Amino acid sequence: MIGCRPLEAGHFSAHSTRKGVTCARAVASKHEVSIANVAVRYVLNQPAVGGVIVGARLGVSQHIEDNRRVFQFQLDEEDLKSLKLASRSGRVLNGDCGDEYRYGR
Repeated sequence: MIGCRPLEAGHFSAHSTRKGVTCARAVASKHEVSIANVAVRYVLNQPAVGGVIVGARLGVSQHIEDNRRVFQFQLDEEDLKSLKLASRSGRVLNGDCGDEYRYGR
């Protein structure tokens, strides 16, 4: 998930967020990884992306271990298709994350 926009840049709504999380949860379960791992793997699969900055809480070592799992699985075509479809149900917002709160969209 890119910032506050689920899975595909430019799409955001409460419905698309729920749909995206539900889809990501199913993919995560299939690969036995976390939803965060699926989101990072999805972003890394995008052609224009060379890296992802992932935060982990200081002193919470399980986050570090979980983040390493991103490199232990690949999303297949079915995963990519379902994640892309889930992210398409939102409306397009121009601007950065937070504009929807500042400008009451």
